[in-house]
Amino acid sequence: MLISIIIPTYSPGEYLYECLNSLSVQTSGTASFEVIIVLNGTKEPYYSNIEKYLSRQNFKFHLLYTEETGVSNARNLALDAIKSFNSQFVIFLDDYDMLTPNYIETVSSKAQLNSIIASNSKSFLDRNGVIERKGYISDCYEKNISVPYNIFSYRCLLSNVTGKLFPVSVIGNTRFNKRFSVGEDALFAFEISDRIQDIVLIGNGACYLRRLRQASASRKKRNRLFKFKNACKLSIAYSKIYLYNPFKYDILFFFSRIFATFAHVIKRDSLSSVIRLPER
Repeated sequence: MLISIIIPTYSPGEYLYECLNSLSVQTSGTASFEVIIVLNGTKEPYYSNIEKYLSRQNFKFHLLYTEETGVSNARNLALDAIKSFNSQFVIFLDDYDMLTPNYIETVSSKAQLNSIIASNSKSFLDRNGVIERKGYISDCYEKNISVPYNIFSYRCLLSNVTGKLFPVSVIGNTRFNKRFSVGEDALFAFEISDRIQDIVLIGNGACYLRRLRQASASRKKRNRLFKFKNACKLSIAYSKIYLYNPFKYDILFFFSRIFATFAHVIKRDSLSSVIRLPER
């Protein structure tokens, strides 16, 4: 079984190498996975620096480059590339995040076709280790850890694509919609949801580690008009997918996606909280 780990990156700093370091110490060994890094935007000196770092690592890798920016475009290039790599499974890993050392070994032991393997998620601050802060993914994970799979109950786990093992057969020819820089993960997950037979939640301490940073007041101020327009466009995109073949998709899951999209518009931002780094 071969797993492709897809990492988009844009003008990366040291966090990319911390991310890659977490892969070099996987208890599974390095023969079971390969790393696909897609550098987008400015090429140098980043490409040369990444190439130099990778030449010293013990895992198989592919370093791709595209001038077109955007995490969706980068992921799509990687998904197209793995057709020739004979990969059976995919992990989406953001370049500022990390995996616990037992992550790949644990998800591999549960891997099965037509099912997604999902882990818990913890948050950490730069170089300060894991912090005690729950997010909606962790809440959903803990709520459903002993509950049989139901796509409506598990819906929050499908709001992003990180922290999961996806069979290539489930992804098929579906790609991320490059029109969106916010909400593209959930849209992608909804589109492939008709092919998901089960979502298996793993334990054993295997976690996806999400990097956070302190928010500034200027960064936390949101443009609600942009968010509203984006929500409208996303709702249209969801509706087109659903209405093309309504019998393939769960109707409650569909309406929950529409509701969540607009709920994000009116959600109040806390200036004292920590936030994600920007999308690449």
